[in-house]
This record gives sequence, structure tokens and C-alpha cells, in this order.
Amino acid sequence: MNKLIIVVALVYLGLVSTDGRGGGHHGWNNGGSSGTPTSKACANATVAQSVVTQMQALITQLTNNGSFTAVLQQRAQELAYYNNAANTPLLTSNCTQYFAGVNAASVLDNAANLKQRQYTNIANNLIQGIFRSVGGYYNDDSHEK
Repeated sequence: MNKLIIVVALVYLGLVSTDGRGGGHHGWNNGGSSGTPTSKACANATVAQSVVTQMQALITQLTNNGSFTAVLQQRAQELAYYNNAANTPLLTSNCTQYFAGVNAASVLDNAANLKQRQYTNIANNLIQGIFRSVGGYYNDDSHEK
């Protein structure tokens, strides 16, 4: 049963991550137009609270499963926002602003992840340079194993 919940949660996170546009953004579309995830959640306080409660429960489940450490690190700011009790009053007083905060945290996560990819590329180029300097070719096929 727990595995099913985790699979469903990952599918949900994947859908939220792409926000229906195929992009890498995760979090909530904080636009006010009807049909956005924020407008749908904020149209009913019970729904909004349910979304946040479910996210908090999911975060706890994924945190307790060591297999998701890397995923959690990539979304650290967003998940911390959901778990921060100081943000809870904002959910009831200004739901749209609450989810704007989720988006802001998501933007920070995306920037950190981009920076990490840049560092990884720099390191890979430096490693390849060492092998090229001795007349060899370095092929990192570790992703194929």
C-alpha cells in the first residue's frame, strides 16, 4: 500500500513539476486565472488545506525512505516552505499568496539545481581534459550502467 501511495505521489509531483507545459518548473502556477492549480486549490479552503496536508504527509513519507534523498535535496526550499508552520496562517488568510511563496521557493530550488548542473559540467570537462592531455579519450558512460 505504501508503495502505491509513493508511486501515485511521484506521478502527482511529476504533473505539478511540468505544470502542464512540459517545462522543468515545479510548484504552483500562482496566476489568478481560473483553471490554474492555485485558483482551483484556493477556491475552497478545505481543498487548499487538504493539498498542503497531503504534501506534508508525502514529504514525511519520502524523507523516511532513504531512496528519495536526492529528489528531496533538489526541492529543499519548496518542501521546507510546505513544512514551515509559520506559513500556515497565510494559507487561510491569503491562499494565493501562500502558493506564490511555494513558487518563490521553487524558483530558488531551480536556480540551485542549475548551478549544480553547471558545476557538474565544469568538473566533467576538467576530467576529460586530463585524459585528453595524455592522449586518451574519456568517455563517461556511467549513466548507461
